[in-house]
Amino acid sequence: MNEVENAEKSSSKNKTVGRISRLFQKKPKKKNMTSSLSSMSLSDTTLSSKPTTFQSSSSIASSSQSINNEPIETRNLPQLPTHHSDSGSIHSKLTRTMSMSSTTSIQQLISQQLSVLKDLDSQKQMYKHDNNKLSDQLTRTREKVQQRTKDLEAIQKNYQHHLRSIRSSDDDAQTIAQKLVKMKTTIRELASELVPFAEEGLTGEKLSTLWLNLGESIDRLGKPLAPERIQMLTEKFMMDVLVRNLNINLFPGLACDPQFLELSNWFDQFDDSHFFSTRLRQEISMIVVNNIHTTGSDIEQSWKKAVDSNWHYLYRGLQKAYPSYLSSKNNTENSACIQYSNKLRTLVEDTIALGSAIKGQEVSITASDVREGIQLFDPKLMEDQDGQLEGTIAFCISPPFVIKIANRYEPLVKGRVLCFPPNSVQEKALRIVPSLCESLDYTTIKGSLFPRVQALFVQTTILSVKVSTLICFHAMIKTIDKFTMQEKLVPLLKNIKTKEPAVMLATLAVYDEMGNHLDKEIVATEILPQLWKMSFGPLLNVDQ
Repeated sequence: MNEVENAEKSSSKNKTVGRISRLFQKKPKKKNMTSSLSSMSLSDTTLSSKPTTFQSSSSIASSSQSINNEPIETRNLPQLPTHHSDSGSIHSKLTRTMSMSSTTSIQQLISQQLSVLKDLDSQKQMYKHDNNKLSDQLTRTREKVQQRTKDLEAIQKNYQHHLRSIRSSDDDAQTIAQKLVKMKTTIRELASELVPFAEEGLTGEKLSTLWLNLGESIDRLGKPLAPERIQMLTEKFMMDVLVRNLNINLFPGLACDPQFLELSNWFDQFDDSHFFSTRLRQEISMIVVNNIHTTGSDIEQSWKKAVDSNWHYLYRGLQKAYPSYLSSKNNTENSACIQYSNKLRTLVEDTIALGSAIKGQEVSITASDVREGIQLFDPKLMEDQDGQLEGTIAFCISPPFVIKIANRYEPLVKGRVLCFPPNSVQEKALRIVPSLCESLDYTTIKGSLFPRVQALFVQTTILSVKVSTLICFHAMIKTIDKFTMQEKLVPLLKNIKTKEPAVMLATLAVYDEMGNHLDKEIVATEILPQLWKMSFGPLLNVDQ
């Protein structure tokens, strides 16, 4: 009996210990509550259903009787919970435990977020402080910049005032460029007034004598000269005379040009900055400008002589080219002649005054040297009379004016030139002419093609181009009429001056072909004498 009671007590005690131990067991984090409860129920059932080999129904009854016979203290003790009450208790305890852990984690997260917010707030305050500091620095910097800008403007203003005080006029580089353009415009207008009075043949011939080195180039312009070419040469002559007064080493009104040039070169030799030579030039220009209006002074008289000399040279040169207008004895035309003479004198005075303004500048402004017949066209410095973009400069109508800045020259006013097209272009065009003659009619060849080839033959000084034009004449003979050959082609060939064998043989071929079409009288009187003269050419060999 006692053994049964002891077994029951130990069994109930084991159940209690099992339940307590399960309460303190570590539970998985994400385990389902239903599976936990079912496992607990299963374990309780297993514990309660352990087999007892010695237990029977009678022993159970006796045990229950003995329990009923226990003292009151034992019966008054709290009864152990049943299986269902154990499961509910475990569920509630698990729920409380999970809620407590969840609350703890949320509190920790909130604490972390509050700490982050606190750090961000401190950073925000720091950035605000830095921003205010930088804003103050920016404001002070802007005030300094504004003040320094005003100071710089004042310094520049004072510097410009100083520069104007040492110049001989109030002009600067920009106003000088404008006056140069105005001078070129005035020259063009005065030249255009003379063109209607040009005499065919005479004007072109007299203009060509004004330049000893441009005779062949002027011949290439054609005979007689077209009106636009006459005006171009007239402008060139006027500019060539006047541009000498714009030379920074010449001082109209003074007789010290050689001494100044020698002293200026000496300064430049020992002073790379050219300061002393520039100041010397400015001071001399200032002396001239301040004394040209002083009545009776030597400088005034010398300045007037310079004006008279330039005007006289211009007027005499133009008078030779336009005698019917500038030398007429008719009173009406004489009145116009006087007006033109006064315009010419005003142009000379303005040009000399402009030259004094150029010499009074602290920078060097000068006309660029252009080598006619040698130098190639430069679109940065000049414009072509006929709008060409390449070629060799044949005529410099007005030179380009440049300004020296930091040891380099920059264009101030572009020049105006006339270029002859490249020889390669002319030769390529001439090679096509013989094949064109086979398909063109008589009117087109005589009226359009022949005059152009004729003009090129007269103008060119290139041996290969001249030979190509003779080959073109040879191809045209079959189409043009006898009158054109007799009146234009034969005189053209007579004027050939070169003794080059290539040109002479090409001319012989043209004469040979013309002999098949011209009358015998023309051949005997015009062609044979020329062939006889050509046969004595010093450059011909025996076979030729």
